[in-house]
Amino acid sequence: MPFLQGEKVSKYFGGIAALSELDFEVREGEILGLIGANGAGKTTLFNIISGVYNSSAGTVKLAGQTINGLKPYQICRKGIGRTFQIVKTFRNLTVLKNVMVGSLFGTERAKSLLSAEQEAGDILNFVGLADRDNVPAQALTLADRKRLELARALSTEPRLLLLDEVLAGLNPSETLKAMKLVERIRQEKGITVFMIEHVMKALMGLSDRVIVLHHGKKIAQGTPREVANDPRVIEAYLGSPGVA
Repeated sequence: MPFLQGEKVSKYFGGIAALSELDFEVREGEILGLIGANGAGKTTLFNIISGVYNSSAGTVKLAGQTINGLKPYQICRKGIGRTFQIVKTFRNLTVLKNVMVGSLFGTERAKSLLSAEQEAGDILNFVGLADRDNVPAQALTLADRKRLELARALSTEPRLLLLDEVLAGLNPSETLKAMKLVERIRQEKGITVFMIEHVMKALMGLSDRVIVLHHGKKIAQGTPREVANDPRVIEAYLGSPGVA
């Protein structure tokens, strides 16, 4: 049984199909990449999985349980955490308190303020922000705000993490550090990762498999090398063969 599975998932905005009868599966323990041009439906899919949008048709199941129609907080508490394309921190709260919010409210497990603070501190140490714990979120660099976004998602104790362009805007050195952190999240915490990314070399280097969307439809899936050399992908998105 796939860890996360979508069957015939569709989403319409007026008469426009952002997603059309999409079938997909995420296998437990993998890093699955999702690519496509702007407007292909990638973030729409993440919004459906995380409960921000209701699908117009189709079903999404987590570990065999249908999650369509649940509120975002309910889906979060079932083990799906996410980051956003535009980083959404509590700007006036400290880095530590930002992470404590996820720890206190992102899970069903009751916690004291002390235990939430201890857990948040451990997570900040994991993502490399322990020395910034008392800094207001608004004072962070973009790279550190991205790490904070990851930390807040991790504080909800996810089994599956949805990463929406977590590498966007980073320089090459920051990108490499972020890639290593994503791999550590999988290896050391055992969290399955489903990620949208436009930094092709990074996504192809991290992913076990890749799904390609084009105008709301899946046109290819497979290993990074298979996808990079698929004629449909080359024509629709990559532009030239041999990316992997």
